[in-house]
Amino acid sequence: MRKGREREILAAHLSARGLRAGRARLAVLEAFLATERHVTAEELHHIVQRRHRSCGVASVYRTLRVMCECGLGRELRLEGGAVRFEHAFDHRHHDHLCCLRCGALIEIADAPLERLQDRLCRAHGFRPLHHRLEVYGVCADCGRRGPSDRRVAAGGGREAA
Repeated sequence: MRKGREREILAAHLSARGLRAGRARLAVLEAFLATERHVTAEELHHIVQRRHRSCGVASVYRTLRVMCECGLGRELRLEGGAVRFEHAFDHRHHDHLCCLRCGALIEIADAPLERLQDRLCRAHGFRPLHHRLEVYGVCADCGRRGPSDRRVAAGGGREAA
C-alpha cells in the first residue's frame, strides 16, 4: 500500500480548500487505509480512538467526506439507510452483492457484465459518467441457515410487523 501518495492527495485537496491536514485527519486517513473492508463512520471512529483518543466522531465524518471528494474513498448508501465507506484510489471498479440478513457486502468485478453495460449505453446513445450495481438478497452463509429471517421476506431490511 502506498500511503504516501494518498497523504499527498489528501494534503493537496485540503490545501486547495484552505484547510490543513492536522493530526486527527491524518489519523482517520491512516485508519481508513489500514481497513480493507466496507466500514461505517462509527466503526472507523472506534478504530481511530485506539490511537488518537482526542479525535471525535465529527472529525471522522468530515474527513470521510473530504476523502470521498478527492477520490480516496467512496460512500455506499445502501438500501435501508446504511452508509458504508470503501477505498477508491488505485482500486479497480467493482459492484456489490448485499446480504439483507447479515449485512455482508461482497465485491464483484465481472468483465462480461461491464461489456453488457457499455453495449446498452452505446445502443441507446447514452454517455455514462459512472455507475454502480447493487444486488440485494441472501448470502450463501445466511442461505444455509434457512428462511427464518423475516426481514428478507418483508423486502426492506427491517423487521416485519
